[in-house]
Amino acid sequence: PDEPTVFCHEGELHLWAGRYGLARDSFLQSLAITPKVRWAYVGLCAVEMMVEDYDKALWWCDEGLANFPPPGRTMYAYRGEVYRRTGELELALAETQQMLEMTPGRITSWMNRALIERARGEDAADERLHTTYKKLWAHAPGLMHDGLERHQTIERFSSPSPEEICALFETLFG
Repeated sequence: PDEPTVFCHEGELHLWAGRYGLARDSFLQSLAITPKVRWAYVGLCAVEMMVEDYDKALWWCDEGLANFPPPGRTMYAYRGEVYRRTGELELALAETQQMLEMTPGRITSWMNRALIERARGEDAADERLHTTYKKLWAHAPGLMHDGLERHQTIERFSSPSPEEICALFETLFG
């Protein structure tokens, strides 16, 4: 098909399944049709983040902005996560806050903000982790069950330590 969003949807499925090479190919196929498809750039940023090529992830964000401004909401989420993973905590917080202003219900941004605040050593960071943990159980119990299956040190009805919550959130990020 000559519809680029079809390849973006395909890329997103590959991304969620952990097939990063196939995801990259799908997003690039979308861009071969037209450079005016925001989701391809966002998807390529996500792919490169997941394979820990953070410079390339940010490069794809820049390419997206150059070819199809302005940034979409999801770009803020991914850039925030990339910046957290690279230790650029001020940039991470700014991007994540922007995302949460645009989409207050974005679960991964709740987790990212809690992890950023903990990494920054903020006084209320442990409280934010526990609050976010409880919110996730209320809003995304399936995600939490999946996370606990992969991170088997926390019991469902326990009160985990901040370190355990951080580890669980990292597990949920993939």
